[in-house]
Amino acid sequence: MNWSLLPLMATMTVRAGSHARGSAGFPSFPEWLGKNSSRGKKKRLVAELAMHLGERVSGGVEAVRLSYATALRDALLAPLLSDAAVSAGVDGDAPSGVDATIAMLDE
Repeated sequence: MNWSLLPLMATMTVRAGSHARGSAGFPSFPEWLGKNSSRGKKKRLVAELAMHLGERVSGGVEAVRLSYATALRDALLAPLLSDAAVSAGVDGDAPSGVDATIAMLDE
């Protein structure tokens, strides 16, 4: 065996690996820490939402995240968006989009 090529091969292997990864710097730990914190917060919020919806919907946290969250978002935002579109013509007696959204959240 020719061991004189070992340092050259080690250098080439490390360089090719760092080039394929995209950067030769250290892992950006603060960036990962921030993203992991945000992911944990979102996970806790979905778990809390699933707990509050538990008596009205079937399924757990994953079902709420995959199926119910988009429908709930659309149902809650629709009155707010329609109210914003016609905000100049709202009467004092007519329920505003905020009132409709709050009533839906209370329900």
